[in-house]
Amino acid sequence: MKTNFRKTLTFAIAFFAMMSFMVQPVQVGNSYDADNSTYIEYTCKYGQCYATAKSTGQRCKHCVSNKGDKYCYQHKPKY
Repeated sequence: MKTNFRKTLTFAIAFFAMMSFMVQPVQVGNSYDADNSTYIEYTCKYGQCYATAKSTGQRCKHCVSNKGDKYCYQHKPKY
C-alpha cells in the first residue's frame, strides 16, 4: 500500500514539475497565427522573424538578432 502511494505521489510531483516548464505565448495583437486565426506575439527584444513555413503556412517563432532586422539567423538572406 505504501509503495503504491509513493509511486502515485512521485508521479504527481514529476507531472506538475514538467507542467511548470511549458511556455505559452503572450496574446497581444501583432503576429498572425494561421491555425487559430488569432494574433499572437512572442516576447522578443527586437521583434519576431517574418519568415513563413511553406508546408504549414505558420510564421517563424524565432526572434531577430538586431534592431531593424526582419529575419532570424536561420532565415536571413545570404549575400
